[in-house]
Amino acid sequence: MTRKLITLIVIVNLTMLVVPIGANKIMRDEVPVMIPKALTVSKLWEFPTGNATASSPVVVDLDKDGTNEIIIGSGDNKIYCLNHLGGIEWTFTAGDEIASSQSIADLDDDGTLEILATCADGKLYCLSHLGTQEWSYTSGGPIISSASVGDLDGDGTFEILFGSWDNKTHCLDHEGNLEWSYETDNFVTATPTLADLDNDGTLEVIFGSADNTTYCLNELGVQEWHYTADNQIMGCATFADIDNDDDLEIVYGSIDGKIYCLNHTGKSEWNYTAGAMVSSAPSFADLDGDNTLEILMGSIDGKLYCLSHTGTKEWEYDTGTHVLYGATIADLDGDNTFEILFGSGEFVTSGVLYCVSHTGTLEFSYTTSDIIMRPPTIADINNDGVLDITFCSNNFKVYCLELVGPTESGDAPWYTYLGSVFRTGQMDSDSDWLDDLTEDFYDTNPEDDDTDNDDINDWYELFFYGTDPTNADTDSDGLTDGEEINTYGTDPLDEDTDGDGYSDGDEVDNETDPLDPDVYPTGNGAAWLSTAMGIGDLVLIAFTIVYIVRRKKTHN
Repeated sequence: MTRKLITLIVIVNLTMLVVPIGANKIMRDEVPVMIPKALTVSKLWEFPTGNATASSPVVVDLDKDGTNEIIIGSGDNKIYCLNHLGGIEWTFTAGDEIASSQSIADLDDDGTLEILATCADGKLYCLSHLGTQEWSYTSGGPIISSASVGDLDGDGTFEILFGSWDNKTHCLDHEGNLEWSYETDNFVTATPTLADLDNDGTLEVIFGSADNTTYCLNELGVQEWHYTADNQIMGCATFADIDNDDDLEIVYGSIDGKIYCLNHTGKSEWNYTAGAMVSSAPSFADLDGDNTLEILMGSIDGKLYCLSHTGTKEWEYDTGTHVLYGATIADLDGDNTFEILFGSGEFVTSGVLYCVSHTGTLEFSYTTSDIIMRPPTIADINNDGVLDITFCSNNFKVYCLELVGPTESGDAPWYTYLGSVFRTGQMDSDSDWLDDLTEDFYDTNPEDDDTDNDDINDWYELFFYGTDPTNADTDSDGLTDGEEINTYGTDPLDEDTDGDGYSDGDEVDNETDPLDPDVYPTGNGAAWLSTAMGIGDLVLIAFTIVYIVRRKKTHN
């Protein structure tokens, strides 16, 4: 069964698309190993799996040890958790190939992240941060859709959505129980993506089917509208307000070779015709600083297209092979312009990771021996302040590249497949690792990576420190969470870290040590005295003084 489902990601069926792929192939004299331009990269590490890998990696500190883990799925039926050096932390063996990108979320609100992985055995697996199975759900067919995560109905808990070859999109609650499913007339390989399109406080679910139709469902799984293309929909829809009218647009591609843009009610705004089928998911960023977003999409014709918000082509980059799954976007070198990264190649023979500038000129490329299907994930793997690039190739390997030269990186508004590790299809406007939709769930500001201005990033407050990203002083001790963590080393979740009866803020104000229970304010400002001795010592001294005074009076 080697590579069977990996190949099915980009073909509707084996007989239908073999001819178009061969017809669109552009022969080249050579494939560059590295073309240094404004940026260069070197390999930090590579990791071999037992079969082809098609994931966009998840990069996150799962175990809160201060270093990132990397999660990928493989055609050898395994989920791998790697450490930041590329070594194995744990693996989980599923029942069949894994051809999707994994998702993460704190589903049970216990302060640790769960991992969601769909599989060709028809199951969605939910794993703990340690790689143990928490639960699974079985659909009626193989799954190569990723899972998306969002609170559809506003009840304060997440729903999980995915499409299946049983022709259905499934919606589960946070414990893995079916809430509803919606049946189409053909298989569903697209990941359902999420947005509140009508501003009613509940989320719509958007997905395409091989029945040529894009569906919009409400939070209960009831159809609100649909839009029919000229051929099958295999890629995912994503959302952004590309024209600044305060409503989200929906953009997606089709096997008919078109890129469609719909308004929030499902009416066509425009479409653009590429040179071949489009299975890519769109990415968004303001590349030219004109306060409107550009759309980036790949095509089987080998091109990455950059379109304006009105659907006109701004530029294209031609790889000469196939671009299957779109791009990720970040300011890699901290120069206040974005770089765009995407994979391409031909099955079995070649793969190239490209990095182009915001104007579409090549900055660097990195070659592997087989196609790179989904886009890389851009994250600081080694905590040096510079973004690294992690991606999978169909050659059974995972790669991690580091930039050579830059000392800092800038924003990363589209850092992984479908915008974030929640796979909602929305961008991360403030580059805090929470996409804009997920920020709404946590009541954080999607335009500010530190909502409460306590010098701790919103993501780290939620998933590393466990503090409240909307309250600068979570434990109400008079010190901000940032001061506690970065300056004093106190516990931002405990107002009295050393348990001496005095709040951390009081101790700091009185210049006593909030980490030492024998050092505390004395009440009369003599903090130096309490530093030298405990309360028992002070009581003993007091009795001694009284005794001496009384003896003097007696003798007089």
